[in-house]
Amino acid sequence: MKFYVETFNSNQLYKENEYINNTYFFDFLRIERTEKRENNYLKSDVILNFIPYTMYEIKGLGFNTLLIPKNFESFDKDFDNIVVYSGSKFGLHFSTIKRENNQLKLMAYDFVTNDLSYSTANYRHNCFDDNDKKLQKIFSEQKKDVVTFLINENYSQLFNYSFNRIKRNTNETKINRVYGDSLFEAYQTFEKNFEIIDDNESPLMKILTDLDLKKVK
Repeated sequence: MKFYVETFNSNQLYKENEYINNTYFFDFLRIERTEKRENNYLKSDVILNFIPYTMYEIKGLGFNTLLIPKNFESFDKDFDNIVVYSGSKFGLHFSTIKRENNQLKLMAYDFVTNDLSYSTANYRHNCFDDNDKKLQKIFSEQKKDVVTFLINENYSQLFNYSFNRIKRNTNETKINRVYGDSLFEAYQTFEKNFEIIDDNESPLMKILTDLDLKKVK
């Protein structure tokens, strides 16, 4: 999706969209003559970073895209990254979920263009052992089709409520850590203990993913 750069917040939105596309969709190929309608989705075959995917798109005021790897069989077997990317002039959402050696790995990023004069970004990166197949159980309980279940991320309850949060305006970029095992606990830390970051130019997602990489090391 193209965004027009007119204000500070739309400039930040443009940066985030460009960063996501250049980082995660740098090797994207739509296979011609495979597009077809399926319910409310435009369905097509694509190759993303050398991996075959089925892509589902909903287009309206913004965009809503789901990519399911061709090797996906069920939620209790290993699969490559499932990708959700959606957005409008009000913000963006990007997430991936992957199962590897019975471990579920989630990365989720949300960007809001105007939060009381700030652009705001939230980033979380969680993983846990799913030997007891919790993801498959939740899917079975909700009685939804795979596409609806994934595009609405009805599995998010499996992960904790901890994430890094950045706010930026024309003068400053600041970060705080939101954490807790429940929504109530996380809310207690929501607007507390901000630290100023000496970078008011880089895409917020780049700052957050770089911090996450440093934590892993």
